[in-house]
Amino acid sequence: MTAPLQLSYLLVPVDFSAPSLAALEYARGLAARCGARVELLHVIDAAAVDGVLGHASPAVWAQALEDARRRLKELAQGEPCKVLEGRPADVVVDHAQAVQADMIVMGSLGRTGLERLLIGSVAERVVRMAPCPVLVLREGMARKA
Repeated sequence: MTAPLQLSYLLVPVDFSAPSLAALEYARGLAARCGARVELLHVIDAAAVDGVLGHASPAVWAQALEDARRRLKELAQGEPCKVLEGRPADVVVDHAQAVQADMIVMGSLGRTGLERLLIGSVAERVVRMAPCPVLVLREGMARKA
């Protein structure tokens, strides 16, 4: 038999979509009930910034980082927040391991069919690779904890 889950550190990946913002609110409610800390994480995907035409200029990258940091800081309510670069699922998993998160709380767009096959699901990859439990809230499913 395993010990009950002790939550003291929740990692919340935020991509600024409605599901990720709902997951953030859910995580805040859960953290308040458990006495846990919340950290917000945004991952800038190089493929999204660089685009189809090749590598983005340093100025474009600098602007993307600045915009993400500003938006994340506006969301944070005194919680630590971090902007990192890389493949979102890999970065979330690596960061969760580095900070020894007790749980990852994240939203999912709930893609299905061909769209999921072609684009994939960051949430699904995080669930498969995470070093801790992952709570995935589908779009429209999150309610306050």
